[in-house]
Amino acid sequence: TQEEQLQQWHYIESCFKALICTSRYTSPDENRILPSAMSLIPTLTTVSHLRTTANFTVGAFAMWLNAHPDHLTPILPFLAQGLSDPKCAPSAAVAIKQLCEFCSTQFSLGDSVLQLYDGIVSARQEQPDSSIIDLQTELEVLQGACKAISKQLEEAVKVNPSQGNDSISSYMSRIVEPIGNRLVQHASNHCAA
Repeated sequence: TQEEQLQQWHYIESCFKALICTSRYTSPDENRILPSAMSLIPTLTTVSHLRTTANFTVGAFAMWLNAHPDHLTPILPFLAQGLSDPKCAPSAAVAIKQLCEFCSTQFSLGDSVLQLYDGIVSARQEQPDSSIIDLQTELEVLQGACKAISKQLEEAVKVNPSQGNDSISSYMSRIVEPIGNRLVQHASNHCAA
């Protein structure tokens, strides 16, 4: 329960840290410990230290999650929610980037992560001075989206080259336009000062 987790979060965190140490040596077909650990992650409390370690755990086991997509679906909202906490946002962004890097195209993370990035950009435009996510964290999410989208586009071009080209220009405008707008804004602010 949540109350037990609040009382025992140090113990849970230490278990996740021990798991992270084994990630390089864990086989994709491991099915004794990781399924339970990954099922626990979306149910964790809002203790920032615990969530941060859970985010790092997700990132460390991105390759394992690629082989076990049933565990990935409940974890994605957990990571997205972590972006709203300034203490957890950097680790959530890195985990998202690692998932995008290691998960195959069959999960279509590109659109989901790009939509998440669009939300970050919108929040920054609405309240530029009070953004929870710093530029480095935002960049991690963008890099993840770009990796996932490039995998998707590569597959789309293989299947239907003309449709792939249309998709490329659509994605490019969604990625490049906010960056260009921000550059113009910074340049105009700098020239005005």
